[in-house]
Amino acid sequence: MATYGGMDICINGAGISNPIPFYEDKTDGTHSWKHTVNVNLLAVIDCTHLAVILLELIIFHLFLHENIWLLNNYYLQFLDR
Repeated sequence: MATYGGMDICINGAGISNPIPFYEDKTDGTHSWKHTVNVNLLAVIDCTHLAVILLELIIFHLFLHENIWLLNNYYLQFLDR
């Protein structure tokens, strides 16, 4: 937010592959298939979740400013009379 001032769209393009086939992996999967799932699925979900929160804040901010502008213009018409 500080660098770019907001967000207009969220495009998630994370994706890695694992050189060890799942059925041949004899480890607990921390550095192989679990890592692949974390990047390919959970990181995309986390990023999307944060983007939705940020976009909701932006939409609320725009809605609030639009209503304040409308109210100001509505009351200004009576002051000009």
